[in-house]
Amino acid sequence: QIWSRDMFGMRRWIALCLAFLFVVSGSPNAPLYLYYSSLRLDNAVYATEKSLESIKQDYSFIRNCTKVASNSTPIDGTVPLYTYFSAQYNDTANVATAESIAYLKSKNYQMIGIEGYIYPSDFSSDGLPLKLYWSEARSDLFLTGCTADEQSAIAAGYVLRGIEGYAPLVFHEWANTPPDDCPFKQSTTFEGIEMSYRAGIYGHADTWFPSWSSDNNLYSMWTDGSVNGTAGGNSHRTTGFAVALGDDPLNLTITNIGTFASSPSPYEGRYPSANLVYNGYWYYGTYALDNPHIPPDPAPNCGNWCVQGPFLDFRYSSVTSPDQP
Repeated sequence: QIWSRDMFGMRRWIALCLAFLFVVSGSPNAPLYLYYSSLRLDNAVYATEKSLESIKQDYSFIRNCTKVASNSTPIDGTVPLYTYFSAQYNDTANVATAESIAYLKSKNYQMIGIEGYIYPSDFSSDGLPLKLYWSEARSDLFLTGCTADEQSAIAAGYVLRGIEGYAPLVFHEWANTPPDDCPFKQSTTFEGIEMSYRAGIYGHADTWFPSWSSDNNLYSMWTDGSVNGTAGGNSHRTTGFAVALGDDPLNLTITNIGTFASSPSPYEGRYPSANLVYNGYWYYGTYALDNPHIPPDPAPNCGNWCVQGPFLDFRYSSVTSPDQP
């Protein structure tokens, strides 16, 4: 059998088909860009062209992980997200609540403009919370727009002041570009598909196949990377495992992280496969792969682990003491 390990070709093909099946019109929105100045020790977020053009040369782009309603087309029920600046503190602040605005005015911050519109802090919303952090050491107010921002703030010693509001649920529209040979008819149930910027960051590894257990935890495999400092190895024969605790997918606790080495011989690689928790036991399957690379590059050679070997076996353990599955 000939197959890519991550099935990239098939996933891309299916994604293109889905893009054809589900297309919607997105709400007007503007990316909220995070910039940082190591000279000023200042974090700032911007969404308008005017603000971006005014950034000094010593500011560097960090990331964009959320959006706000455009300041030219506010959504009903939203409030302005203001940008203030203090020459005394060399600090840019992005705020929306009356309390934060009053605080900045008491410290002689000057209002620069409106970046966009967000839902107020007392609004019951599934949107992304925009949290305001403060660093006494840096004299810096930092508005976080995603988990990565918040982790950076906490790691640098910032303290949470409160939630300024919620980013509206405006999504990225998946383009309508189906392949000519897409075999699926257009859906009559779904009008479209959009992707949000809501995500949790739990490491830098792939091949997570979580299985729910009656203890309300998720038991998963992973490989090709690291999770909370535990490396999965790069010998193509070490696989990882972990347990996810919690009910909020954006705020899970990843625990019981470990790795297990198994021989792939006579194949080159061994990777996670079927994963199941059943009747109190965790079953962890692996399969073998080859990646032909020895001249003259015998077929099939797609360059990304194209030759699928057999399913090898299951390791298993009790979920009450899963030092390793």
